[in-house]
Amino acid sequence: MSVVDLDHVAHILRQSGWEVTVGEGEVLASRADKGGLWSLAVDGAGRLLFTAVRTLRPARLRRLTRGGVVYRTAWEEQGVFTVAIDMKEIETLQRLLSDLSLLVRQASRL
Repeated sequence: MSVVDLDHVAHILRQSGWEVTVGEGEVLASRADKGGLWSLAVDGAGRLLFTAVRTLRPARLRRLTRGGVVYRTAWEEQGVFTVAIDMKEIETLQRLLSDLSLLVRQASRL
């Protein structure tokens, strides 16, 4: 038995500009934000996991040659921010979506 209506969750996320995939018992969503890449997963029990990944410094690019093979490499430092909550009602998702930008900004100052 699902606690949350996953089709309703998907609808709200799409309306908020997220790319959404509905799977068996879960909704997966992603979007690119000026601060990085955001992903969100919700299962039928109402467990929600949000992850924001942001590049902290520009990538350092290098070409390496080994055994006649040229490799293009990149080293990148990233920051990862996560939020996990248990939703009991759909309004929790709506509140989270309205608070996400602020939460990510505040966390990046820690």
